[in-house]
Amino acid sequence: MIRQFTILAIAATLAAPASWAQRGERKTVDLSRVASKLSSEGTGGTAGAAQFRAAMSRGRSGGGATDGVALGSSGQANATTLAQAPGVLQMNLFEGYKSGRETYFVATRTIPSGSTLQQYIYLPDNQQLALSSVKFSYDIAPGESLALTNVKDFGFFWEYGLTAYAVKITLPDGTETWAGTDFGTADWQGLYYRKFADLPFVIPGLTGAREYLDNGATMVEIKGRFRTDLTAHVIFEDLVVPSNAVQVLDATTIVVNLSQAYGYYYDSGVGDLVQQTFDPTRVRGYLLTVGQGGFTDTLPFRHTPMQ
Repeated sequence: MIRQFTILAIAATLAAPASWAQRGERKTVDLSRVASKLSSEGTGGTAGAAQFRAAMSRGRSGGGATDGVALGSSGQANATTLAQAPGVLQMNLFEGYKSGRETYFVATRTIPSGSTLQQYIYLPDNQQLALSSVKFSYDIAPGESLALTNVKDFGFFWEYGLTAYAVKITLPDGTETWAGTDFGTADWQGLYYRKFADLPFVIPGLTGAREYLDNGATMVEIKGRFRTDLTAHVIFEDLVVPSNAVQVLDATTIVVNLSQAYGYYYDSGVGDLVQQTFDPTRVRGYLLTVGQGGFTDTLPFRHTPMQ
């Protein structure tokens, strides 16, 4: 009996995904150092929030195949394409229902000083929460991560359905840009899931990824649902793939050169930004995120050295 239990335990260990134990430590921006808090827009129906809601063209509640949100849908005439923020919203939904939903906004290009960031939480019953906004007092560099509000356990009283997180970045010239994602939340009956009929409308939507070598470069083929007429913003955790290393081949495939991924973080020891790059020699897990048209989707990805 002991031997059988030992064999089963070893088999379970080998079968379990190891990538998350090998994720690198993320260094987030200390907002108290680089930003000042502004007043909230409030919880009412502001113009900015209405703009984001208009892009969610299939509604948030109800019955049948229309449950859920059509993120960036190009298949409906009333779908709205938002201006993509200079970054993506990245949420970890892959470590258990009650282990926490760590959520970040990761810059994919420089966000100029004087820009503002406002976070929203959209509830399943179409209510919204507009949290306090911040104004940056210095340039945010590509790869810098801002830790957003996250809820570890939504519990018994949270509304059943899809909850959405969104970030609005307003540039110094007044241009409003967006990054948002959503996820199923539970009531006492359990988790909420999209129906299969909704999935074609969820764009971008990631279904898988594989890596391969091309003349020594680590390439990643990302499969899913994409817009061929929009730029794709791709990050691996807090490493940004530059736009010239991202190819949207068709509506189901994006290919990126992971060897060119890079990012910055602030090192208090040196008092300046430090660049980090992709290390092909280390086994490591990443949150792989793709952003298009103001919306994002995230998938767990594990890099294994191939040479």
